[in-house]
Amino acid sequence: MKFKSTALILVLISTLLVFTFPVFAGTTLGGSFQKNLTDDTFWYGGFLRTGGLFKLELGGETPHMSSGDARLFSYFLMDLRMGSFGVNNGRLSLYFGGSPVMRIDTGSPSFYISKSEAMGKIGLQLNLYPFAIHVQSSGKFELSGNLEEINAGIGLGLSF
Repeated sequence: MKFKSTALILVLISTLLVFTFPVFAGTTLGGSFQKNLTDDTFWYGGFLRTGGLFKLELGGETPHMSSGDARLFSYFLMDLRMGSFGVNNGRLSLYFGGSPVMRIDTGSPSFYISKSEAMGKIGLQLNLYPFAIHVQSSGKFELSGNLEEINAGIGLGLSF
């Protein structure tokens, strides 16, 4: 329950920022579905990604077989426009960036931010205003450089 309240507050604050500052034009609100290729689990969740050259993505995911454990993310992303085409001002973008590893356990309740791990993400986003489709790959790294897990996923969203 606390996870939903926290996510709702983050969405409201981010939406307020989007309408306050025009630099956030092209913001995407959506959901994603990922498969952890390391241990064969499925994750689903939502995200809010700002617009512009540098993006901030806030969101969270929970496993398909929910155990009360959810992971949160706050990616700082670089967005490179790969090309534009004439259909509804469509564009294809490559984005990449990183996030600290954060978890929230709604069963205990507890919150955790790792000081020894980080998440990295790379993906392609196709914007067909007002819709956005993205495919992505992400991984969890120890700060010593070892790859602990790798994920692949797809997401759908609305751009405004």
